[in-house]
Amino acid sequence: ACARLEVAAGLSRLLGTGFYLRGFYWQPLDGCSLEHGSELRGFVQQAKGDKLRRVPPLNEYSVLLAETGLPGLALFLGLGTALMGILKALAQSNLKRLLAYSSVENMGLMLMGVGAWLIGSHSGNSWIGTLGLAGAMFHMLNHSAFKGLLFLTAGEVLHATGTVRMDLLGGLQQRMPLVGAAFGIGAVSIACFPPFNGFAGEFVLALSLLDGSSLPGVEQQLGLLMALVVLGLVSGLAAATYAKAYGITFLGAPRSRCVEEAHRPRPRDLWPLAIPAFLCVAGGLASGHCFRWLISTVNAPLPDPAAGQQVMLRV
Repeated sequence: ACARLEVAAGLSRLLGTGFYLRGFYWQPLDGCSLEHGSELRGFVQQAKGDKLRRVPPLNEYSVLLAETGLPGLALFLGLGTALMGILKALAQSNLKRLLAYSSVENMGLMLMGVGAWLIGSHSGNSWIGTLGLAGAMFHMLNHSAFKGLLFLTAGEVLHATGTVRMDLLGGLQQRMPLVGAAFGIGAVSIACFPPFNGFAGEFVLALSLLDGSSLPGVEQQLGLLMALVVLGLVSGLAAATYAKAYGITFLGAPRSRCVEEAHRPRPRDLWPLAIPAFLCVAGGLASGHCFRWLISTVNAPLPDPAAGQQVMLRV
């Protein structure tokens, strides 16, 4: 029962939601311990009934989760989600549905970074642990910029033509040049082309996986190597997906009357596109400053079970 409660607490911390019930909170208890001297977090009834307390130190629960085998599960769930999402996106003919499946792929990449963080934390490898979590957070921030831009441009296409079926579109670059340029910026960002922000986020994830050969277990080494291969494959498929989306939607000749009758967007409709487009470019050019800020956020001491020391990554 103690181990199950610990796993539940660690999973809640991983998911960022907290494992709480009304009138209860997690609190350390004396007199009951698990392996490696970690204290049991039990449910203790709270007299006042409604206050909530967060579970502290991330790395403490990352070590606990590593002992249950969940880091490998998180890593492979992330890889499977990313690969499934990008393959489904590549097969879509509806522009907004393509973007939605692409979001699934990017959630998988973030989960993969969390899995690398858990593996690195348990192994005492500050490079893999810190870069894995920083890469997941960095990619999350970048994703909010380029995917927001892509959905806004898809909305402009829908408003102008009445459809987002790519087989009915084409030739919109001539009729909506600024919208097409904004979609192009989002497309090259999500396809990881430098110097845009999508490249910076996935580059940090790749750096965390490159040091997998230094891990003690063969299973962990093969897992991170496989993750690195899948990351490269997913990035290539993403480039193909968005080359297809941009080419079919904005290039070529119109394929229906809805494109021939499309109206140009008003200037006030284009201002919302400028903000995420600017973030896509600035996030890539200023990625070093953003990365240092993220490192200062996640760079808590990592336990080194072999040397009995605390190690930190300095950038």
